Amino acid sequence: MPATKKEMQIESHKLKVMKEAKTGLDMIKSWYEPMAPGEPSGLDPRRVAEPPLFAAKKPEMISTFGHNLYVQLMERGILDPKTRCFAMIACYLTNGHYLAVGHWAVIAKQFGATEEELLELAFAVNYANSKSKMIDTQEAMQTALNSPEFKQAHNLNT
Repeated sequence: MPATKKEMQIESHKLKVMKEAKTGLDMIKSWYEPMAPGEPSGLDPRRVAEPPLFAAKKPEMISTFGHNLYVQLMERGILDPKTRCFAMIACYLTNGHYLAVGHWAVIAKQFGATEEELLELAFAVNYANSKSKMIDTQEAMQTALNSPEFKQAHNLNT
């Protein structure tokens, strides 16, 4: 479902701050900007007191692979903010980037997500990851058991 006019209006504050950011460090700091003044962002701004490596030495990494994509996600408004947050949380849970989960959970709550929905999302992520890992494991074992080397091997304990 596309973002509503009200949802886009809520996001406009953060989007404005993000678009004004020019340096790698300013871009990262803009990610910590709350969705609305006075609201929590779910991130600790002290984490960027010292510029991270890419912000200091390779800022195009920040703009290309993080900042610009984030701005585009917000601007397009194809997904409503709550759905977008759920997608981000699922990806970050899967990739083990747990600090970002808290940030996106705060934003999801600001757009109406309940604790029950977030826990169900975590359940769905675990289901998908577990099933995928089971299928990968099955394929790896089937390949191993069907290999000529396995078929030629003998039990040396007998």
